[in-house]
Amino acid sequence: KTSLQNWAAAWSQQDIEAYVGSYIANYSPDSSHNAWVKQRKAKLSRPKSIAIGIEDLAVMILDENTARAEFKQDYRSNTYHDQVLKQMTLSKQDDGWKISAEKTLKKLK
Repeated sequence: KTSLQNWAAAWSQQDIEAYVGSYIANYSPDSSHNAWVKQRKAKLSRPKSIAIGIEDLAVMILDENTARAEFKQDYRSNTYHDQVLKQMTLSKQDDGWKISAEKTLKKLK
């Protein structure tokens, strides 16, 4: 729970280091890790302001090193707003729980 709250806070504060630090090392959903970091840095720094809300958070422990979270994510910036149902897989690392996979299940607004 705290890991996801820290992730949302880092995103809202447009703190790229803390945001990227919420993910496992070498996280790379569609491309290389470096390309993903570069793309996220551009998306986090472009808006003047970002606010991320998490609602209806449900966490299921799959095993001692893996958990799955589902929640409503409310994204607001000065230029865009949406609300999606998101699912994240978290992996236990030496320095805490880190995001290892994420997907948008459906767009709500």
